[in-house]
Formats: sequence, C-alpha cells, structure tokens
Amino acid sequence: MKFDEIITFIEKYDSISIYGAGELGRSLLEVLQAKKIKVDAFIISDDQPIDKSMISSIPVFSLSDWNRKNPLLKRCVLIAVSDLYQAAVTKNLNRYGIVDYLPITFEALHEDMRCIHPLRPEKFFASLEPVSREFGMERGTPIDRVYIEQFLYKAAKDLSNVSTILEVGSDTYSRKFFNNDDLIQYDILRHEQGVDLTNKATLPHNHYDVFVCTQVFNFIYDVKAAIRGAYYLLKPGGTLLATVQGNVGQVSRTDMKLYGDYWRFTDLGIGLLISEVFGDDQVRVYPYGNALIATAFVQGLSLEDLEDESLLDSVESEYAINIGVIATKRKKL
Repeated sequence: MKFDEIITFIEKYDSISIYGAGELGRSLLEVLQAKKIKVDAFIISDDQPIDKSMISSIPVFSLSDWNRKNPLLKRCVLIAVSDLYQAAVTKNLNRYGIVDYLPITFEALHEDMRCIHPLRPEKFFASLEPVSREFGMERGTPIDRVYIEQFLYKAAKDLSNVSTILEVGSDTYSRKFFNNDDLIQYDILRHEQGVDLTNKATLPHNHYDVFVCTQVFNFIYDVKAAIRGAYYLLKPGGTLLATVQGNVGQVSRTDMKLYGDYWRFTDLGIGLLISEVFGDDQVRVYPYGNALIATAFVQGLSLEDLEDESLLDSVESEYAINIGVIATKRKKL
C-alpha cells in the first residue's frame, strides 16, 4: 500500500482515529500531521490500561468509550498495530459494528518518515538522540533483518528432506525459505500459550527437522536451558537455525518491558554456549556486520538510508550486529 491510497481512503470521512498507540501509531500520526491531516483520537483495546490521556495532544480512548463518543460522525479508523494483532483488532471493531477501517503497515510510511526525518550524519557527534530508537523500522528495512534473511536463505539451501519445521512467534521465515506447503508441516512456538524453551515438560521430544529461532535467545534469561530445549525438540539429525543480536546494537525498551532483554553475544560466546549442548563439531557460527554498519545500526538507520548496500558485505566479527548459528543434533548410532 502506498500512502496516497491511505489519503484516498480517509478523505471522505469527517473524523479520523488511529487504533494503536505504539510506535506504528505514533509514526502514522507524524506523517498525517506533516501532511496537515487532523487526527481526532487514538484508540486502544478495552483491556489495555490508558497510561496517558493524551499522545502529542491527541486524546486516547478505550474502544468502547470512543464508540460512544459522537456516534453520528462519519468516522474511519486506521489500524496501526503489528500484523500479529490486526485480526483481533478487526474482530473488536466488527463487534461494535464499525466497518470503516483500514490496516496500516510501516511499509506504507517508510518514504514519508525518511522525508520527515532526513539523514544528517554530521549530527551523529552533535546530538544525543539517535536517528531511530526502533532499529530503523519506521524508516525502512531494519539492517539486522537483512542479515537474518541472508543467513536463513543460505542455511535453508543446504537442508533437504525437511518435513516438520517449528518457528518461534510466527511461521513467516519457515514458509519463505522452506517453501513447500504440500510436504512440510509448519508449526509455531507460542510462549503466550505456555510453550517454554526452558521447560522441557512443555516441549515435544525429538519431533522437528528444523527449528527456526531468530532473535530469541537474547530475551531468555536462562539461555542455557533454552538451548537445551531447542536440542530436546529436534529429531536426531535435526537442525537449529538461530540468530542472535551481536555485541553491538540497540536495546528496545518496549521489548524489554514485554519480554525482558538480557544478553548480547560475541560469535565466540554464542558458539560455545550452543556447542556445549550440540557438540563442537556440530555447530557453525556466522557473524554479520562491520564498524560502519555497527555505527549505522546503533543510530537506527535502515537499509534504505545506506548509499551502497554492498557496505553490508564486509565482516568484522568484533563489530557483529547479528550472528547466525547452524547446529545439528547428532543422529543416533
């Protein structure tokens, strides 16, 4: 979706509200305000606490309170939450008979956000504020995501006879890099449903050919137990494809509040941790990043902010922003 399509959608309404008061919602507000478009309210779910009654001078309402306010207005709602929650938000809106809504993604805002906040490298040493505190997500493609996909693309090519895959949080990468829907069972590990890598009692045993575990171990305090859990759920001969944030990067306060955020790894450290469980000869470690890219990542630049994408190709492990690990569970003799 292009932002022009959003403008076309909202121009026929008297009142515009944004459902979602997180980073995506706030970025959407910035772009709308830059284009002189008035936003009347932020909406959050009824079960969410309202920490602030105003965001950037815009009032915040629970959905039920908002629905009671000016019901005769010709209103529309721009849904600004992650894909994970959009179905639940849509269901809530439909329950109140609200059908004039449009889901928004960061992709629709990228170009406008880069225009609103142009890159000025000369200010890196003159300002305490980074370009982005969200890994550049609101500006374009986060740089670490480029490395994650490079790693998974190369690792997946070397794996065959895959029939069962487990991925943490979603099956997006599983389906993208192991694209054979007719032959593969794609499962999702959902921590919110009680599945816990640190608790083997919640895990299937010797079940999966591949376990895709991207940017997870940083958020688990008992990381050694989590690695043992990953080993436990793999079949003999099964493969763990893991990525972790390296020794250089940002900390998302939002993620820390939701999940905890405990570790940053060197390629030596994460390699040793996983080798203790899988065996030294069963583990391969791939650092990604260099001094220039580490600087860009700390500042929150996106891939689209870089003048030349080939700058990502050089690897200096002491400046790794991301590390990929392939670990294979030994086959039984």
